[in-house]
Amino acid sequence: MLTFFISFLKRSGSLSINSKTILSNSFLSTTQLYDKILYMNILRGDLKDFSFYDILTLIKNIQKSGVLIIESQGEEFGRIYFDHGEVIHASVKNSPILIGSLLVKHQKIDEEELERILNENTGGKLGEKLVKSGAIEKEELKKFLKLQLVERCLHLFLIKDGGFKFIPNEKPKEINIKMSVDELMLELTRKYDELMEIRKVIPNDNIVLKVNPEPNVDSMTFSKDEWEIVFMCDGEKTAGEIAWSSKLGYFEALRTMRDLVLSGLLLKEEEK
Repeated sequence: MLTFFISFLKRSGSLSINSKTILSNSFLSTTQLYDKILYMNILRGDLKDFSFYDILTLIKNIQKSGVLIIESQGEEFGRIYFDHGEVIHASVKNSPILIGSLLVKHQKIDEEELERILNENTGGKLGEKLVKSGAIEKEELKKFLKLQLVERCLHLFLIKDGGFKFIPNEKPKEINIKMSVDELMLELTRKYDELMEIRKVIPNDNIVLKVNPEPNVDSMTFSKDEWEIVFMCDGEKTAGEIAWSSKLGYFEALRTMRDLVLSGLLLKEEEK
């Protein structure tokens, strides 16, 4: 573990003379070494040099609490919070992926029921209200809270050009679920594999989609989510613009676009 940690820091190219002196003190435990490095504020790096897996594995092995901030184009893109090495919360800029929307999308509740519960002035979190009202079982809610966490982290997992930094002991405003790094990475890998299948049809986010004026289908029956995507494909917006702005979330919107292209209802145009 110590070898992994030192290798991780050396790869960043940011070790100062003082920090190299710290690394030479073999009597320090890995945790003590980690604390000293954090104190010197150098646990940061470039996503071109470190894999998402490496970063999360380091935090898991050290079993520290705090927040990992992912940056893209010079701005904060999202955060992942940890409690003793376990993931407890994630947030993504401009892509909330709300638990209510996930439950509606997966037909666990309908939009009218969600709206009614949201309008209740009883205080408390939405999930707690849903369980209390009998709309969903507690264990079922946990499953969707994990799905919410995974989908938020997927956005961060896909960032390859940017930076990261870890701030110890910073806590989120809310903690809904705990998930091990190993479980999270397994789910992210599955999602990524599916995304690669989607990319065989929609190779990148710059593809422009439009409605096929003469679809080769005898009859068309599409879900509400699919029609939402159809209406957004105006021949001007890119697949990425549609996916990021859709209430379905980036991943589900891309998957829906893929299915609509394969069905013949949508056509691919040039890249922007």
